[in-house]
Amino acid sequence: MHKSFASSPAIHESYNDAKAQNFYSTRVYGSFNQSYYIRFLEEIGIIKKGNEMQSRWVIGFTERPILQTWASSKYLLYKGNARHLHAFGYDSLTQTGDIKIFRNRYFLPLGFGYDTYITAEDFKRLSPLNKDLLLLRAFVVDDKDIQNLQGFKRFDIRDTLSNYDFPDYFRFAESRKADTLSLTLFSQNRIKGAISVDSTKMLFLSIPYDKGWHATLDGKEVKPLICNIGFIGIPLTPGSHD
Repeated sequence: MHKSFASSPAIHESYNDAKAQNFYSTRVYGSFNQSYYIRFLEEIGIIKKGNEMQSRWVIGFTERPILQTWASSKYLLYKGNARHLHAFGYDSLTQTGDIKIFRNRYFLPLGFGYDTYITAEDFKRLSPLNKDLLLLRAFVVDDKDIQNLQGFKRFDIRDTLSNYDFPDYFRFAESRKADTLSLTLFSQNRIKGAISVDSTKMLFLSIPYDKGWHATLDGKEVKPLICNIGFIGIPLTPGSHD
């Protein structure tokens, strides 16, 4: 969930509403924020590389609605004129006081599949808007890991030269819903689910990569990969998986 405002009455705007009010968000303050999350935010252009202040006061995806869709953000609490939100696929649910509550019609679940990749070097060459849209079409992989991607297609960077519009954004988001993880258990440190794919896919989880995470695929331990610069990926063969 995202909020366009902070609840704290303090002179400095709070970045930790999610911690205080018990919801998940991408905005956070931390003296030592998760390093792979910071790495992703740097590469996507949300914070400047080497800016220590921005690495602590992390604005997250508050100003990038396409990334909110990509990172499983389902709800938005908003104050002010919200007419522009409908264009991004937000449906009005209700209002309490001066707070409007919206649901993202195109949000993606915690885990979904890709069959196409783009190299990190090609990804760096894109504009911020094209980076956001590209993440709905292909996963980003370091050049050194390409040799481990048998069965995946490589994205043609020339396909990013088009002038995209909202229908393209909606179509890209919907295409990612073809292969999604159905959760059977979700807690702070343990997640279980099932997924069926009809071809080789990369299961992407919108959880920052960390060596502390362990993964099992169909009962066998596998090593999670660094996917999309700083998140978790697990390669899948065709079929049903737990």
